[in-house]
Amino acid sequence: MVEIRSIRLEISADEDFAPVLENSVADFARSLDLSEPSLARMKEDCYRLFKKNADRESVQLNFCFDEKGRTGVFSV
Repeated sequence: MVEIRSIRLEISADEDFAPVLENSVADFARSLDLSEPSLARMKEDCYRLFKKNADRESVQLNFCFDEKGRTGVFSV
């Protein structure tokens, strides 16, 4: 059985916050020792969801990952 863990963040949807989010995602991914392709996917997903929800005050991002290095990011 594969253990899936998740972290939920509620962040500002302000355009100025995008670089902070990108750096935070990179730090988070490195702490999990994710591969470069996994990190790239997480950054892409975060940026896409950030842009998609730009009209809102805040965005809730959920980061899911498992011990095999598979990742996913989605918004609520």
